[in-house]
Amino acid sequence: MAYVGNILRGTKLQTNSPEEYVEVGSEHQKFLLELFNYHPKAKRKLANASKVLVGANIFEGNKLSKCFYISKGVSEKEDISYIKACNSAAEAFASHKMNSLLSENEIKLIDMQMKMLLKLQAIYPLARKQFEIVIKDCFPHRMLDESIQRVFFINILKFGIVKI
Repeated sequence: MAYVGNILRGTKLQTNSPEEYVEVGSEHQKFLLELFNYHPKAKRKLANASKVLVGANIFEGNKLSKCFYISKGVSEKEDISYIKACNSAAEAFASHKMNSLLSENEIKLIDMQMKMLLKLQAIYPLARKQFEIVIKDCFPHRMLDESIQRVFFINILKFGIVKI
């Protein structure tokens, strides 16, 4: 997410007006188009996509902010959230890793535990710091099997403590 954010911030706009668009450098085009395939509405947003642009957009409160756009020809452009794409990519990666490391029953048990933790976090939002401390303190010892460490890390990603 930080890498993509740097691409966004590093693309210079001349006027910062909502009508200005700048093409993302060629070294980032393929990567961003691949990443945007993970966006929840990728099929619709990427239909007839030709390139990725950066432009200014006015959000609530009349704040002007840079965002990515998908160019679909000369005049058609649609904004796309890199944050949603990154979150979906991380979730897909976590699901893939979990499925390759654990049995179906183990996955169900871990999912139930994570749902419980997320509910507790929603009920007690002020306890988030304590959750973070406990989870970080419980990280498996480096001498334990790699698969145990991976599963633990995947669950930390789901819980949202580690940002990618």
